[in-house]
Amino acid sequence: MSEQQELQSAIEAVKQTPDDDSHWDRVEALIDAAQRPSDVSALFRDVLNRDLSAELASDIGKRAVRFYETWYGEDSVALPDTLERVLEMDPHAEWAFERLTVAYTVAEKWEPLLAAYDRAIKLVDQTVRKMKLLEEAAQVAKDFAGRPDRAAEFMKQLLALDPANANLAASFERLLEKLERHADLVALFETRLPILTKPERRDARLRMAQTYLHSLGTAEKALEQVNIVLQDYPRNEQALKVTAEILHHKDAPVATRGEALQILKSVHLASGDQAEVVAVLETSLEFVEGDERVATLHELVERLVALESDVRAMPHQAALFKIEPTPKEREALLELAERTRDFEQYQETLVTVAREAEAPLGPELWCEAACVLEEELSDPKRAIDCFSQAFQADASSSAVVSVVVDAGRRLLALLEKTDRKEETLQTCERLAGARRTGATQAARSGCSSRGSARR
Repeated sequence: MSEQQELQSAIEAVKQTPDDDSHWDRVEALIDAAQRPSDVSALFRDVLNRDLSAELASDIGKRAVRFYETWYGEDSVALPDTLERVLEMDPHAEWAFERLTVAYTVAEKWEPLLAAYDRAIKLVDQTVRKMKLLEEAAQVAKDFAGRPDRAAEFMKQLLALDPANANLAASFERLLEKLERHADLVALFETRLPILTKPERRDARLRMAQTYLHSLGTAEKALEQVNIVLQDYPRNEQALKVTAEILHHKDAPVATRGEALQILKSVHLASGDQAEVVAVLETSLEFVEGDERVATLHELVERLVALESDVRAMPHQAALFKIEPTPKEREALLELAERTRDFEQYQETLVTVAREAEAPLGPELWCEAACVLEEELSDPKRAIDCFSQAFQADASSSAVVSVVVDAGRRLLALLEKTDRKEETLQTCERLAGARRTGATQAARSGCSSRGSARR
């Protein structure tokens, strides 16, 4: 019988009784002489595709590995498939898994390698062994496979088993930041809070607040974390900085910005920093409304006047007058205008309110604005326009006629200095009619000398 025939006979014996080591030994002894490795390779595939016990599959797998390494080298294409089949029948064959990782690494088949780690990690019961596998898998995913997302998942599982590992936590944090997985980053901080020291918890909550605000766009959650920090660290600079960012965040809910305002205002009041109190109040004008807005404007004017900053107080008082055009607010605005000499802003505010106001307030404001333009700003052209607005009011009302008459008189005096003869004639005719309507009231006009508000 030839050597090849002897080999075939031994192969058939293995197929009949694959659990008989003597048949396998004979195949291994004959293969060198027969020089038919392909036949033996087919034998291993045939036998390993059967339904074998875990122990038998592992034993035959070891023989297969030696065969492939001897005849085809460590980069044999059949080797990974053989090891995968062994692991299907004997999932706990650590030797097969270790050899499979080498085979996939040599071949640079990273995805199959990571899949093998997934299966092994799910099956292992021992914590130490699982941690080792997770650490290896994370390194492969991050450093070789170019899969930082997969590395993050492995690191997350590893940190759950070893929560006190500060270096691991720091690496995981950096990876999550790189991947822009902000929600996972916040979850990482949250889960580690119980094992951190008090200063570490402070820093972690501040990181959470910044992530919530800048990356997740949830200012309310950011403020929750800041509030917790401020309970233990009332003057913490970083916490107050985040609170200020929330106050200025235009997309944050109004209620959240309002809460941030109160926090900052209380801190600045406690420290006596009036300038900062004013600054946060001015920012709040971006979102406060109704009675709260009026109260804020009043407070701003009061604090700015106390700080001798009339120039900054002026626009806030102007805003107040636009909301509540009462004699009190008008008088306060005039006082600021006289101290700052900002009559331009004063008359602009009067004109703005006059456009929307009904009689008698509207004509009075037009007349007052005209007086300011003529006497303080030396601008007869615009003064004529404003006097004209007041003069066009309905003079049939006793409350308006005196203003109309006085406006007409002042308007006529300005027009006579120009060459606008037709307008001058029309003004004379209308003025005569207005005087006939309320001649006795003209002498008491609230506009005859720098306006009724100033008298």
